[in-house]
Amino acid sequence: MSVVTTHIVTEKEASRLARFIRNIDHETGFSAPDATTSEQIRANIGNGDAYVVATSTADVNAEPLGMLHLDTEQHLRLVYVAPGFQAQGIGRQLWEHAHRSRWQLSSKTAFTVNAPAATLPFFQKLGFIFNESINAQADSKYHAMINHRYPRGMIDAVYRTIYERRDMRHFLPDPVDTHTLARLLDAAHHAPSVGYMQPWRFIRITDTELRQQLYEMVEAERLKTADALGKRREEFMRLKVEGVKECGELLVVTLMPERDQYIFGRRTMPEMDLASASCAIQNLWLAARAEGLGMGWVSLFEPDTLKQQLNLPDNAIPIALLCLGHVVEFYDKPMLEQEGWDQRANINDLVMENGWHDPVS
Repeated sequence: MSVVTTHIVTEKEASRLARFIRNIDHETGFSAPDATTSEQIRANIGNGDAYVVATSTADVNAEPLGMLHLDTEQHLRLVYVAPGFQAQGIGRQLWEHAHRSRWQLSSKTAFTVNAPAATLPFFQKLGFIFNESINAQADSKYHAMINHRYPRGMIDAVYRTIYERRDMRHFLPDPVDTHTLARLLDAAHHAPSVGYMQPWRFIRITDTELRQQLYEMVEAERLKTADALGKRREEFMRLKVEGVKECGELLVVTLMPERDQYIFGRRTMPEMDLASASCAIQNLWLAARAEGLGMGWVSLFEPDTLKQQLNLPDNAIPIALLCLGHVVEFYDKPMLEQEGWDQRANINDLVMENGWHDPVS
């Protein structure tokens, strides 16, 4: 009969637990017993130490938040977190570290689990996915793959950020925290780029007089755009199309001058440098929304004029003025949809298969 050592960890020891998890050798794989409760796990854990995580040292017999199982060589073999604790406090820390541990198991992405079919929900909660049908026979073998999905709450946060991102025009004048700005720019810099060319360059506009000049340049183009719109001129003039003077931070995004040396992925489509820089802008946009900051992309300017104002190198091309900052609130819908300028297209009209097909009217 195996001896199981139990060590109670309080919430105050969360950082110690996190360090402990990170320092475990994860190379030998990941497995789980045929049990659905932590008590059954404790009874079937086999040789090694079980580190039980509880909310209080006073109640040792209470249902624990979770459990780690180390084999005799101190390799991580099991992580269990009670479902009710996966989204809060120390339980969330343990659960997220467990996921990171599984992501590191690149050399062992599949394994076989011996367990009754009734335990499938338990394995799924641990993050396993199955690529074979499961029969009802007890002790059947499942071939499981490591699940690379993020925890449900993290997935929901990504989609929420995408759906709630807005092209903002109304800002508060409060400055953007410098550490937050650094994080946003680093997120932008981690965008994909064709041939790994990283063509984006960012220029912060901190000079008040220069900001005023850029505003006047945008305003001049706004009037020209209005004239070009013909019948929709007055409708356009009622829209707020920029926040250059109000926003807490103003950035200019340009394409770097040395783009011609990058041929990989651009020989037939040289405009992929612009596509790559747009990915960086979108990264910045989504990260800003997650940080509670608004951002607006302004393209109402003459590139050559802006290039001259900023003394850009010959082959550098400015592509965006980014207004970034705090806002009173985010628009419920994209502003142009809210103001009746246009509506979002139906996704079913935009997705085709094996060739172009015009939507059925």
